[in-house]
Amino acid sequence: MTKNLNILAQIFLFICYFSCNQAPPKDLGIKDISGKKVLRNCFQSSDCISSYAKDKSLFLEPLRYKTMKNDAYKLLLEVLNRDSNGTIVSKNENYIHITYKNFLGFIDDIEFSFHQEGLINFTASSRKSIPLFSSNRKRLSQITFYFYQNNL
Repeated sequence: MTKNLNILAQIFLFICYFSCNQAPPKDLGIKDISGKKVLRNCFQSSDCISSYAKDKSLFLEPLRYKTMKNDAYKLLLEVLNRDSNGTIVSKNENYIHITYKNFLGFIDDIEFSFHQEGLINFTASSRKSIPLFSSNRKRLSQITFYFYQNNL
């Protein structure tokens, strides 16, 4: 019994260590690189996905739209608001930053950029570099599905 309690205490401390004190990354937001507006790229993490990634395992195609940018922006906000685990942290006409908190308290950041006509680029990463079932890839795939389902 004492051995089981010891194991449970270690698991709790492990989870607390990684889920507590999760400050947002310092490199969030739009960057101007050689006159091109871009989001941060993925660092070597198994739970980071980006439409900018050179590594195929970290890459997902950007969202594409044929409507007016404002309509695509509104549609993406509707899709993001479907998930009660998401909190929109900041937004402007060319950018959306949303966070998701999972059942263990880990926080993921997803950023969307509307700086390229007809494309919505994104980067999604976990604040703590612990792969949790490829949650960002699954979440972005779900967002993509709902976006295209409504993007006529």
